Amino acid sequence: MDVVKEAVLISLLGVVAGLMSVALRGVPRAEAPPESASCAPPSSTQGFVRWVTVEDAQGLLNDPAIRFADARSPSEYEAGHILGALNVPMDKDMVSEALLERLRSARTVITYCDTQSGCARSVRLTHLLQAAGIGDVRVLKGGMPEWNRQGRPAEAGPCRECP
Repeated sequence: MDVVKEAVLISLLGVVAGLMSVALRGVPRAEAPPESASCAPPSSTQGFVRWVTVEDAQGLLNDPAIRFADARSPSEYEAGHILGALNVPMDKDMVSEALLERLRSARTVITYCDTQSGCARSVRLTHLLQAAGIGDVRVLKGGMPEWNRQGRPAEAGPCRECP
């Protein structure tokens, strides 16, 4: 009987040691949270969101297989947006079929907004695009404010490619 008690005690000590190890190290994440304090990572109820830095996004700007999707209102978009971005406003939580067709042709879609409410509009757009079957959708860390702060290419005016 002493052998059984000793086995149970060793097993319990192993479980406790494992739990302490996880508590001290933290649970590993699939992806690190964004560095910008203005764009918090999504909550666990929102699903998986991939983030992209402004530096990495600008490196993709001239790639024709990459599309930028601005989730802000048309007036915000017209005041200034990433060069060549499509305006896909999230005021109605839906994306028109015409815009979806333009975005489906992209290898990667990078969404962005003004970063208020933890990038809520660009995260919402990301989930809608993923639900529509677009596989590689990412959210720009820091959104348009960070893009502008770093002096990245932008333009003003209406969307030339939007239906």
